[in-house]
Amino acid sequence: MGEVDEKPSIDVASPRYSSNKVADIGTELYKMKASLENRENEVVSLKQELLKKDIFIKNLEAAEKKLLDSFKDQSRELEETKALVEESKVEIASLKEKIDTSYNSQDSSEEDEDDSSVQDFDIESLKTEMESTKESLAQAHEAAQASSLKVSELLEEMKSVKNELKSATDAEMTNEKAMDDLALALKEVATDCSQTKEKLVIVETELEAARIESQQWKDKYEEVRKDAELLKNTSERLRIEAEESLLAWNGKESVFVTCIKRGEDEKNSLLDENNRLLEALVAAENLSKKAKEENHKVRDILKQAINEANVAKEAAGIARAENSNLKDALLDKEEELQFALKEIERVKVNEAVANDNIKKLKKMLSEIEVAMEEEKQRSLNRQESMPKEVVEVVEKKIEEKEKKEEKKENKKEKKESKKEKKEHSEKKEDKEKKEQTHQNFDKRMIGKTCSFSIMKLAHHNHNHKHNKETSEEETKNANGGNHQENSDESGEGNSPSSDSYLFKGSIFDIAETPHAQMHHKRRSSCTFLEEVETINPEDLENLDGNHLEEGELNDKGAVARKKKAFIRRFGDLLVRRKSLSFSHKKESSTDSQDKQQPQTPTSPSPPLPPMSPEP
Repeated sequence: MGEVDEKPSIDVASPRYSSNKVADIGTELYKMKASLENRENEVVSLKQELLKKDIFIKNLEAAEKKLLDSFKDQSRELEETKALVEESKVEIASLKEKIDTSYNSQDSSEEDEDDSSVQDFDIESLKTEMESTKESLAQAHEAAQASSLKVSELLEEMKSVKNELKSATDAEMTNEKAMDDLALALKEVATDCSQTKEKLVIVETELEAARIESQQWKDKYEEVRKDAELLKNTSERLRIEAEESLLAWNGKESVFVTCIKRGEDEKNSLLDENNRLLEALVAAENLSKKAKEENHKVRDILKQAINEANVAKEAAGIARAENSNLKDALLDKEEELQFALKEIERVKVNEAVANDNIKKLKKMLSEIEVAMEEEKQRSLNRQESMPKEVVEVVEKKIEEKEKKEEKKENKKEKKESKKEKKEHSEKKEDKEKKEQTHQNFDKRMIGKTCSFSIMKLAHHNHNHKHNKETSEEETKNANGGNHQENSDESGEGNSPSSDSYLFKGSIFDIAETPHAQMHHKRRSSCTFLEEVETINPEDLENLDGNHLEEGELNDKGAVARKKKAFIRRFGDLLVRRKSLSFSHKKESSTDSQDKQQPQTPTSPSPPLPPMSPEP
């Protein structure tokens, strides 16, 4: 406007210049109008641009709001990732503690192999927890990557916005006044952008820290996984070693059990053999003792018989006056004497067989003792080589076997005792019947006496037995000195120098055959009471004294009475003695049978003498 005022003042001073000046003014006006129109157009365009800028600013504000919302979402996600990271830290700490406990449990598993299954379960639970932590870390990492991508997109958008702002500022440099408001708004936007940039930088630093921590946790997780794999490998190795050790131990146990069984079998066999040999020895000793006892009893019986024979001689001298009345009875007695002589010969044969058996038994005893000593030494050597535990087990088994054998023997003894009771009851009935018949016979023969010569029978038997003993002595001399010692021990009562030998084999001896027992029962002249009374030698002495007094006084009535009483007592003595010897022999035969039954063919059993020869 100032330039327009200055030009007309110049044109007024010169008239030439006035027309030109008007034209110029018109042109200038025209130009001014055109410029105004241009300015108006520019203003309109600027207004339009301002509107566009307003719209763009609104869009920017909306974008900023979106960015803020996205920043808020990212901050939330970051907080969630931080929470996840903290949770993962807590889980990793718990995993570390569990790993430490697994290490401790592994140390204890070396002592107790049975906890391997518990460790496997703990390792599997640790694996599952580690996998869950891996997944959570992967999710956090993915969230961080997504947030970083969003931030990068926002940064690119911010860069594009900056470029547009720069272009807008370059366009508005000509219109500074109109664009002051825009500059202020842009400054505010720039400040907001700077704030957002600062926030983005902070978020990026936090993300980097989270990445670093995640990498650290990954490294720790890998270390933990490696440790878990090591633990798994060690547990598997220990399990394999334990299985191998169990297999080796089972093999050793089987070998040891077989060895123990073999030792037990050998020990049992040896003990069985020892027991059998001991039983055989005991049986042989019992037989020898019984033979000695019988010899002593026979001696006592012979002595008593000699005394009684002397008394009987005197009674026979007194009784010769009554022989005429007993001729018929003598015939019967002679027949009985012949039968008795036959039985005496049988008894002699049995005695010879018994002596031979005793000699054989003594030989067997000497051999068995040598074998027993050798076997005892072997068994002692084996027992010393065997362990104490095996010996204890073997002893227990041996005791059990001995108990079983004792039970079996008790059962057998009970059965045999029942059989013996039955036989004894039957025999008692037979005896009672026969005793009644003998009592009737005794009533008839009370006043009668024997008139046969006992000395003649004794001399006859003595000659027969003397011939037999001479032959036995020749065989003894041929067999040697050991035989002589055995024969001396077994035949103490067979020496011909003794006075009792004269009446050995007489009717006062014990008949062993069943025929002799029946014959004796037929000819017994007294009753046999179940309560056996002991005979005092004083009675015999009294009888001798009474006999002397009878010779002095010559009282025939008193002599006859004493003679009858003596004959009765003598018959009672013979019957009781025979019954006792029969029961004693029966018991000895049952004992010998019981001892022979448990013996087996492996142990050498000595031959037993026959108790009674077959007729």
